[in-house]
Amino acid sequence: MLASSRESDNWLQRLQRSFETKRRLIPWGITCVALSIRMVAVLVFPQRIWADSADYHQIALNLLAGNGFSMAVAPPFEPTMYREPLYPLFLAIAYALPGPDMLVARILQVVLGALTCLLVYRIASALTSDLRVSVLAGLLIAIHPAAAVYTGHILSETLAAFVLTWGVLLFIRGWQQHSSKYFAAAGIVLGAAALCKNVMLLFPLVLAAAFVASGLNSARGTGAPAPRKASFFQSAVLVGAFLLTLAPWSARNRVLFETGNISVRGGMVLWARAQTPAMSEEAAQSAMHNYFRQLRSAGESERAADAKMAQEGLALIRSNPGTYLSGNLGHGLDLWICSGSSKLVYSQHSSGLRGCAVDGLRLAGPLAFTALFSLMLAGGIIWLFPLGPSVVPLLTVLYLTVVHSFFALNSCRYGTVVVPIGMLLIARALVSLRDSPLWSRIVRRGERSA
Repeated sequence: MLASSRESDNWLQRLQRSFETKRRLIPWGITCVALSIRMVAVLVFPQRIWADSADYHQIALNLLAGNGFSMAVAPPFEPTMYREPLYPLFLAIAYALPGPDMLVARILQVVLGALTCLLVYRIASALTSDLRVSVLAGLLIAIHPAAAVYTGHILSETLAAFVLTWGVLLFIRGWQQHSSKYFAAAGIVLGAAALCKNVMLLFPLVLAAAFVASGLNSARGTGAPAPRKASFFQSAVLVGAFLLTLAPWSARNRVLFETGNISVRGGMVLWARAQTPAMSEEAAQSAMHNYFRQLRSAGESERAADAKMAQEGLALIRSNPGTYLSGNLGHGLDLWICSGSSKLVYSQHSSGLRGCAVDGLRLAGPLAFTALFSLMLAGGIIWLFPLGPSVVPLLTVLYLTVVHSFFALNSCRYGTVVVPIGMLLIARALVSLRDSPLWSRIVRRGERSA
């Protein structure tokens, strides 16, 4: 009897160890799937040459040649703050490695894209014990067409998505463990995200406000002042680490351009946003670049041209704020509800499908993205209460949607930065739907009709 009991215990222990081993392999399996899909995307689909790509490429070449952070192709190499510094630095490091410059950069971006899928899995695992949510979230971002295709382009979106997702994971860990070390690390990584995309400048403040609100709510419930004090201190650690990360670049711009801004394009983008109620997103962006080049040709410095465009944009907004708000609210959903992925993959620049298939994809795209956006909001609402770390994914999505709606350029390309977090919310919504009575009724009805 005793021997039989021991054998049973040993069998259970072996089974548990086997399950734990297989579970540890799941995230790496997702990473391998993501790597494979992104390598195919890089090799199969043509790489479009964007205007942004040329700027990043030239700055990286100048950094390697010792000419400083400049977009100039010939002496004198005038310093610039037109672009944020992190992605050109990433390219310079890639170009310094053996092999063809852009190919090495794309391979590194494939790796970053795959690691982003791993980070999404880790975030889901931190927020829920339901393995289905973690696996589904990781797989959704692994197979997402835009996220895969953009890894092959010399653009900052892949790097920005990786850094932002990493920062969100660190912040969630800090919130769960009330660890100042994690908050400091999150501040540093989110500072790097802002040095890659300046739209992230206010994001740590939003996260800090949510954490403080949670601390105040806990203090009200327990009557103890400790959670309140800890939340204020740890939020200060987050914001302080974030500002320290920005400080060297901000100091450089203060010395060279008499401004502590990360880049000069804030005024340009505000000017474009003021135009979008009256014109399309593409037309506003084209007009923005043309006007900036016109001001520069007239002898204005980057900073002066940007400041002038900011003044004109603010004047337009003040003259008709209602039109500005209502017009850009409609543009805001372009970050999510569009057929950007299918247009990019099956466009006239591609060797992909043609004719009716392309038209069908462009028609189906908005419908599919609308459904995904609805699921994303549903997943965020499910995790909204009680106020805790699970609110962070929804805050991330809403923050970037609002910023891109009213203060930044807007298209599905820019949405790929936050798509990993969006896929996490969609996974949460799908699993909740699967467990709901509604799903059971649908299954029973299907079985009866069969």
